[in-house]
Amino acid sequence: TECAYGNVVSLRTNPGGCYLHSHPLTYPEVLVKGRLQQIAGYRAKDENNDFRILFPDDDPDQADGYYAGAPEVVMHGDMVRLYHIQTRSMLRCSKQRAVMSRKHFLVYAKPTNLTEWWEAEQKTPEPSSEELWEVHIENGTTASAVEALRTPVQFICGGYRCALTWTDEKLPPGVNGYRHQEVSCSKNLNDPKTVWHVEKNINPY
Repeated sequence: TECAYGNVVSLRTNPGGCYLHSHPLTYPEVLVKGRLQQIAGYRAKDENNDFRILFPDDDPDQADGYYAGAPEVVMHGDMVRLYHIQTRSMLRCSKQRAVMSRKHFLVYAKPTNLTEWWEAEQKTPEPSSEELWEVHIENGTTASAVEALRTPVQFICGGYRCALTWTDEKLPPGVNGYRHQEVSCSKNLNDPKTVWHVEKNINPY
């Protein structure tokens, strides 16, 4: 099925099978400045793998978190935001270095208050380029839609032109006691670990 804006999705890496994941833990201040919320890779299905795909500059306008009207499909070349539902935070890239893969940029989640649905007529604050992700389908065109389980897709940070990637490195115990895997942002857009698939894809409309 096609993936639309407002959908609740899980993203899974192509070669390794880990899910994009977040939780309330922050990176240690000695390694990452600013007490930034961790983003990691997790191999098991979990509600902390759930993200909502948002338009770049419009928040959902319904009480259930979805957009009103007919679902609008996510296409190659679109700019999207990825909102972590359980912690109410937005996926972002930072110019700080990743914890393990020091040539990569850090990926984190920033707590974000979305516009309340009853205030939907108010303009959403201008998003940072660090939280905008360009959807890239290999050999895609503007007519290419993202389909769950079928479409290999990259998410390229609008601010740093790096791709969301699973690094195959485990976060050390001092960073993450669960030894989740590192997710970062890589300038090597040809790395197969920058390829993701939408697995869960929920929209009741």
